[in-house]
Amino acid sequence: MNDEKVPHHLKKYLAKSHINTTTTFLQDFVKFLKNNVFNVRAIELKSITDSVVGKYCEFLESKDYSNYTYNAKIKALRTFYNYLIEKEDYPIKNVWKKVKLKSEKGTDESISAKDFYDLLEVINDTDSCEKIGKTQRNMYKPWIKNLIRLKAYTGRRNAELFAMRWNMIHFEGGKPVFIQSPNIKINRQQNNFDEKDFQFAFVPVGEELSELLYELGLENNVGSTDYIFEPDILNNRKYLEDFASKSFTFFFKRLKRDYTRQLKHFRKTYITQEDLFVNGRISMQHSNYQTTSKHYIDRKQIAKEMVKQGFRVFPKQGIDSELMKMERFEEQFAGDN
Repeated sequence: MNDEKVPHHLKKYLAKSHINTTTTFLQDFVKFLKNNVFNVRAIELKSITDSVVGKYCEFLESKDYSNYTYNAKIKALRTFYNYLIEKEDYPIKNVWKKVKLKSEKGTDESISAKDFYDLLEVINDTDSCEKIGKTQRNMYKPWIKNLIRLKAYTGRRNAELFAMRWNMIHFEGGKPVFIQSPNIKINRQQNNFDEKDFQFAFVPVGEELSELLYELGLENNVGSTDYIFEPDILNNRKYLEDFASKSFTFFFKRLKRDYTRQLKHFRKTYITQEDLFVNGRISMQHSNYQTTSKHYIDRKQIAKEMVKQGFRVFPKQGIDSELMKMERFEEQFAGDN
């Protein structure tokens, strides 16, 4: 997984977080074997029969893991066995292929304007500590509220938020019009590590985002190579990503909703609003819209036009929009019933 002694064209460049998670899942199975009186130093792989696999699946189900976690643990073992069979020539069968994976429904939840504005109101350093293991951890950081706003107004992945630098912001007529953000996930998948080969997302600097960037100090940082958030932390940016997700979850609980949301749901919210705003899914040149989308659309121009047309993710606070009216009606209706 670390690409050691792997031919250049076969390297996968897996993220450290993925490697660590996979390692943990494999170790979990070893612990299960030990706890069920298997001598893991003496047992042969061919002794891992359907019976053993079935007991492990039953054990995982007893832990009440989510379907995603259950599937991920099974997939890690499938991959490991595939490696042993295909790369190391082990004369075994992949017994994990027979395990039926659990349903993973689409996570299409978005975050409403009410949830967004209410959340910003409750984020503060009062009673902001949470017990994690044996330690108390402060879930508040002075930048967390603005980081959540940046997530909402750009829809970018967490890693891309903490990779954003001031010089990624492009101007026209002295005004910021779009952020040219490298698509980290796609670049990793395609092994693009040379900037000339990067794929980019072009994020329109709409009203909300423009206001936030100026609050964060855009005027004094035009063209700077500093990170927009926590510029002094150069090495452990992954820690910031993980903390932001946990902090969002901690503060969302303060709203006492009968549902949960995660930081990642802002990406779905943003893409939904973007789609409603610009995407007619019609091409005057190709019968297949995907051809137009992939090869012909100039996303920089679309981003600029979105700015001109006043693109927003959420209605302005205080404006009695139809969306806010509908949300209040739904709340009243739910209360009456």
